[in-house]
Amino acid sequence: MPAYDTARANMVENQVRPNKVTDDRVLKAMAAVPRERFVPEKFAGIAYVDEDIAVSEGRYLMEPMVLARLLQAAAITAGDVVLDIGCATGYSTAVLARLADTVVAVESDEDLAETAVVLMTELDADNTAVVTGVLREGYAKQAPYDVIVLEGAVEEVPSALSDQLVEGGRLVAVVTGGQSLAGAIWPPVFGYFIEIYGWRDTMLGYAVFSFVTLLPLALVMRRPSPRMLRGGAAADKLARAKGAKGGEDLVLGMRANTAFALLCIAIVGCCVAMSMPMVHIVAYCSDLGFSTARGTEMLSLLLFSAFLSRLAYGWLADHIGGLPTLLLGSALQLLGLACFMYAETLEGLYIVSVFYGLGYGGIVPMYAIIIRELFHDSQAGWRIGVILFFGTLGMAIGGYVGGFIYDLTAAYSLAFLTGIGFNLINLVLVAFMVLRDNRDGGRDGRRGQLVSTSSTEATEGAEAAEGAAA
Repeated sequence: MPAYDTARANMVENQVRPNKVTDDRVLKAMAAVPRERFVPEKFAGIAYVDEDIAVSEGRYLMEPMVLARLLQAAAITAGDVVLDIGCATGYSTAVLARLADTVVAVESDEDLAETAVVLMTELDADNTAVVTGVLREGYAKQAPYDVIVLEGAVEEVPSALSDQLVEGGRLVAVVTGGQSLAGAIWPPVFGYFIEIYGWRDTMLGYAVFSFVTLLPLALVMRRPSPRMLRGGAAADKLARAKGAKGGEDLVLGMRANTAFALLCIAIVGCCVAMSMPMVHIVAYCSDLGFSTARGTEMLSLLLFSAFLSRLAYGWLADHIGGLPTLLLGSALQLLGLACFMYAETLEGLYIVSVFYGLGYGGIVPMYAIIIRELFHDSQAGWRIGVILFFGTLGMAIGGYVGGFIYDLTAAYSLAFLTGIGFNLINLVLVAFMVLRDNRDGGRDGRRGQLVSTSSTEATEGAEAAEGAAA
């Protein structure tokens, strides 16, 4: 058996199969496609390593295990038509050709696309077509597709691609998360610059960086609001008229604004508690006699753990609902906060930081999920904005109160106790809402409250509004 054949077999048996890839068709396809043909000649000897391989400036072949997991998740059948986005030199396209009936591959780099065309011909993959184009636009000429595979990682799936799926089609991609992952990156960077330039200049530099990057990004990412896509003001009037005929909707057995006020109070309580370790952990380490560098490492570890927990909390909310998931997160945050009071060794602080990050990480996003579960979608924008405002307010209060108490007592014990008190308020309120939710019929019992106005209804609403105006 040639060396490449052995390496390919080892890749399947030692990288792909042990990582929960059990689809026999995927395993056989990856065992049959010569990956060494799709990488630059200088990298042919390492074509089967378990990592991405560069094929041109800024472009890579995806790690075999990751690609295999995506293809298994896509559940591709022999009759499917597949769109492969960002095929590079065509390795994924060649694998897909063995799984599907037809594969259309899109590549933005003309040189890579030409290489892919040549390789498809040499490998007799005559059920494939490689085209050059803008990746995020897909290839609408051959739409719709049963499956769309996105190479690389994205923060959000472009709507143009989703529109090219058949009804019930599958789209698979590696989706990246943001806030807490960034929080894991910035603390060490801040620590480095603070030691050299001081905290004031470091914060000023960060402010300038944020200003020159966030504003342009906001303009680039701006999209039409769901309200306008639904039909605008006319559709909203129609929805409200229908709601008025049926009487006022109750949320958790209460008036909608009463339930919303309880959520706003709850998020203040959890965020006051949440901010205590996040804002003061570096100073707390210094107070215990450890260096500020250790403190920034703990903060980075805490926030990275929070990034991981958000993924888990999202999965859990899909299965049991937002309120029960929030109750679990609040309880874990309370326990983690209490542990900080008793952790005095470096090892103990690292462990508690990880535990606390895993506990609190999904709490704030859960409020947005709860808003979407409990209230009309026509109200989601302003209600989510208001509740996140109260969350930010709680974070600000917590940071200030923690520092104020430390200035009075020269210790963080009372500050952590204060945070625990606010967390208990949050826990009681959330538990009350969970009980009301169960009494109200749970997730299935309130699904009828969500508004989804069809295009026909929106048109009728618009005509009615015009008639009233006349």
